[in-house]
Amino acid sequence: MLEEVGGRVAADDVVSQASFATRIALWHQLDPGNLASDQAVRAVDLARRSGDPTVLAEALRTAITVGRFGPTELDSWSAEAVELAREVGLACADLPLEL
Repeated sequence: MLEEVGGRVAADDVVSQASFATRIALWHQLDPGNLASDQAVRAVDLARRSGDPTVLAEALRTAITVGRFGPTELDSWSAEAVELAREVGLACADLPLEL
């Protein structure tokens, strides 16, 4: 259902597309296969294009949580998420504050 609604979002509404991709990744996080990881990467890419630091921080947090990535990506994305969280004032109890 999320995929269907996300498909109806305007092509130029990158913030909403990123938010939907983030939710789809979370929804499928326990499914077999790579759908959650693929959607998480898509969400990060869209969020970066949007220029909205809050949307990007959430997409990165989701990618870190649901993705099947190596240590290099996780370290990089974690550092970026922490920096963005500090910038936008998000509570990051589940992210390390020092890397």
